Amino acid sequence: MSPDDPLPDCSNIESQPLLSARQRRELVRILAEEGPQALEAWIEAEAEDDPRIRERVEAHREGLERKARRRKRRIEERFEEEEEQVRETWGTQAEQAQAREQELVQQIQTLDPTDRDRLAEHARGMDPLLTPEEAEPTLWERFRGWLYRVWIVVVDAFARLWAWITGTRREDEGPVIDLGDVQVDLPELTKTNPGVVARVKRRADDRSIRERMRDWWNRLRGREDYTTTVEDLMRRELEQAQQEVEAEVAEERERLEERIEEIETERKEAEREQTKRLRELEEQREEELAEIDEQVRHEPLEQVRRELEGELTEAGLVGEEGRPTAALLERFSSLLYEEVHRALPRGGRARPGAFVGGEGTYEKGPLRSLNERGAAALADSVVRARQNHPTSDHIYDRDLIVRREVKSTRTHVVLVFDRSGSMEEKGRFEAAKRVCLVMYQAVRDHDPRHLVDIVSMSTHVDQVGLEETWNAELGGFTNHAGALDLSREILASSPADRRRPPAGWASSRTRG
Repeated sequence: MSPDDPLPDCSNIESQPLLSARQRRELVRILAEEGPQALEAWIEAEAEDDPRIRERVEAHREGLERKARRRKRRIEERFEEEEEQVRETWGTQAEQAQAREQELVQQIQTLDPTDRDRLAEHARGMDPLLTPEEAEPTLWERFRGWLYRVWIVVVDAFARLWAWITGTRREDEGPVIDLGDVQVDLPELTKTNPGVVARVKRRADDRSIRERMRDWWNRLRGREDYTTTVEDLMRRELEQAQQEVEAEVAEERERLEERIEEIETERKEAEREQTKRLRELEEQREEELAEIDEQVRHEPLEQVRRELEGELTEAGLVGEEGRPTAALLERFSSLLYEEVHRALPRGGRARPGAFVGGEGTYEKGPLRSLNERGAAALADSVVRARQNHPTSDHIYDRDLIVRREVKSTRTHVVLVFDRSGSMEEKGRFEAAKRVCLVMYQAVRDHDPRHLVDIVSMSTHVDQVGLEETWNAELGGFTNHAGALDLSREILASSPADRRRPPAGWASSRTRG
């Protein structure tokens, strides 16, 4: 790039808020000791003091509140439409039920047990006296009917003569039965219908013995009154028809009233369903609105947490699901090492700032220990950072190129970490973890080229790193022989000039 080339305009590029050195140290400690679940609480507490984090949280909250208002408006409109649809459906059902009920009430009002038209129709359909016989009369019935007509004529002439002699007036017309729109002249019927006598006899089978004996005596004396008999029978039929009509009307009325009760029950059930559905819609609406409010309260912190996790992930300090990596544990070990230094008496050999840099040969290389950051080659580190992540303007530890003094010897130290069940009492296990991290950092601080290995001792013995050491769990029995054998194997294959075996002080220190 020549000096005449224009520089790119980066004024519209907004970088994520950077953490201060104090905040980074706190995050390293929190992630190592408490895990990623404590990150959100730390952001909430830090937002009260740090304006950059507070502004970032407020910016996210304002954006979420705008989205929340739009979502709430859409939710209110959607639930209003659903409630209106439920009310409209129920209103239509209620109107239909009311119309059916009114129709049934009108049908009940039109029921009349004394309807003469129905009785006349019933009489016309049931009374065989008004219809001719389907079968032809027998010869005896014809002869008997002829004799009966002759007898009637003779008796009638004699009766007229007797009435003329005595001066009494004879009624010409017999009784007439009114059947609505049908009137039956009984004397004329008995005279003009030759088969009426036989039909009346068949219809009179249900009469009492006394009535039958009286009819038999009248027939012997020639005083058979078919008119009275037919009138009596037809009135009985009308009474029976009246009872049948009344029974039908009562049954129909009962059926219609039951149907009205069913419609009323269905209407009340539909009303309860509508009330229940409206209550469910209201509860669902309240739940969705409460969920939106909950997101507005917690989502800003969650977004800032994700941003910080992204920055820490890009720096290589956390891995999947926010779990601490070896790089973060190395930083944490550096913090523990500094605390140990501060706790030491002043003037001792390990007093900070007492070391005087040598004047020997130096070499450039990647960062091996956090204590080398002060010897970083800035230009080389910037070039390497742009090569590793062109879109980010940060310089991470893995980007640093440092100048370190080349020393003649390298030391290989093996730390034995006891994680057996005997370490459970009095916080020994947690203390042993911290001691391992401090001793690891102490060796690397003395010379970044020194080699440090950790041997995890339990029933089984394994070679582990900082991450496995910090996340280790208690269990098993103490296996000193296995730990010493594995340590000797590691040192036997070491390229270091000096090999420091796992002496008693290392094991003793790791046991707290």
